[in-house]
Amino acid sequence: MLGDTQPPPDSGSESRFTTWSRRVKRVSIVVLCVMVLVLIWWLTSVRSPLSIREVVVVGASADLEPVIVQLAAVEPGQSFASVNRADVVAAVTVIDGINGAELSWGWPSVLRIEVAEQLPFAAARSQDKFVVLDRSGEVIRTSATRPDQLPLVSGKAFDGRATVLAVVEAMPDPVSRRVREYVATSAESVDLVLKGGARVDWGDSSQPIMKSQVLLEMLQLRAQRYNVSVPQRPAAAEISRKNPTSKAGAAAPESADSQQSTSDD
Repeated sequence: MLGDTQPPPDSGSESRFTTWSRRVKRVSIVVLCVMVLVLIWWLTSVRSPLSIREVVVVGASADLEPVIVQLAAVEPGQSFASVNRADVVAAVTVIDGINGAELSWGWPSVLRIEVAEQLPFAAARSQDKFVVLDRSGEVIRTSATRPDQLPLVSGKAFDGRATVLAVVEAMPDPVSRRVREYVATSAESVDLVLKGGARVDWGDSSQPIMKSQVLLEMLQLRAQRYNVSVPQRPAAAEISRKNPTSKAGAAAPESADSQQSTSDD
């Protein structure tokens, strides 16, 4: 009956309400996520009010870790917010070989001090002292005596510092154990002074394996001078008289063998 007929629902209004409701939910989710992220950042930053239970040092050698912790002067129970980052960095970087530090928070209550340490790689003569160098040639500290266990590098042509350090790094162990000093004779050439007093023209840092193999064979000649800068054409000079079959200027052990066979003929 016409009198009982109800008006149809306003589909347009219902659709607008649904769209608005969805937008509100999306915005609420985004706001909640942002709040959670801000809370996590706040709790994990050095401004966190949480108390510190442990200080951990990252990037330093084992002997420096307790020194860094002591200089940082951060007490257990101290809040992250009370730690003055600039003061800690300044205190830590006074150590020779430490050229940078960063502070961060670790779960659950750990203050991390990450440092950039210059590791000793070689020692060089400097007038009446020695300087300790890192792998890049930067001076870490000075020493009145030669540091133990570090290769000694020298030479007036110290523009060749990069080359001589590259030679040290690439030197195979069987030869490095015999070397007393690495001498930069030019920006691109290095001599080795062996512990027995002999001298080796090594050249640059290329072909270290081949040069090492050739030199170890040539050492049988008991010479005072060796040249393996071009390992395909090695040479030796001032050969010891204890090796009567060899002559000064012999090219290599096989050349000595050749001379021996010639004398036998």
